[in-house]
Amino acid sequence: VQIRFRKSLTVCTSPTNFDAHHKESADLIDKEGINVWVEDSIGRRLDPQIVDPAYIRWYAEQMKATAPHVVSGFQRTAGGDIGPMLKDVQTPMLMLAAATLREEVLGDFRGASDLFPNGRKVIFPGVQGFVQHIMPVPCARVWLDFAQGLSGS
Repeated sequence: VQIRFRKSLTVCTSPTNFDAHHKESADLIDKEGINVWVEDSIGRRLDPQIVDPAYIRWYAEQMKATAPHVVSGFQRTAGGDIGPMLKDVQTPMLMLAAATLREEVLGDFRGASDLFPNGRKVIFPGVQGFVQHIMPVPCARVWLDFAQGLSGS
């Protein structure tokens, strides 16, 4: 059986506006190094109440392997508010998000789906952090349901 999918957009824990946190992260990386930034931010990404400590260590090591200039460059250039432009995007959109994010440094990323005319939001209650990394299988199941709904099958 072959399923044809329409174009869609799926985002996970993605902000539509970028605050001073991103520049502060870039400054921290440039001043103290990628390892300090990873250790400072890993608790926001992976909820230690849910995630196996071995996975957290592995994930942190993967982050530390990224060239510092790549991460700080991205963090430094992220800026502005793209929210007003999203009302014109007709593409079906799925937002996957945790119920909370420690320190809420990404602003109200959970509200991003409301800015898209064809946006759908799925919040994972009781989860804190980057849900796509904490619960990849449930996220994949939600996405498959979303995609199958688009295909009409």
